[in-house]
Amino acid sequence: MKHEDVRLGSRVVPHSKTAEGRTLGLFRSAVWNKAIKDNKPYVYVTYKSPKGAYPECVLSTEKDINDGDYFTAFDFEKYKK
Repeated sequence: MKHEDVRLGSRVVPHSKTAEGRTLGLFRSAVWNKAIKDNKPYVYVTYKSPKGAYPECVLSTEKDINDGDYFTAFDFEKYKK
């Protein structure tokens, strides 16, 4: 997914975790591991960096919480039922 296509509150499914300067590896994502444990096939985008900044997003298991793991937009896809 391109950074400009990311929308806050969107349901997404991560396939990697490559945000620069962050803990790498999807298996190390506390948010994704919690979602899997809770049988939730998606997480929410709760933060998107502004245009011109390093393109990163925060993904969380809750829609209204700006606390989670950092990903780049290339690390996830839109959730499809």
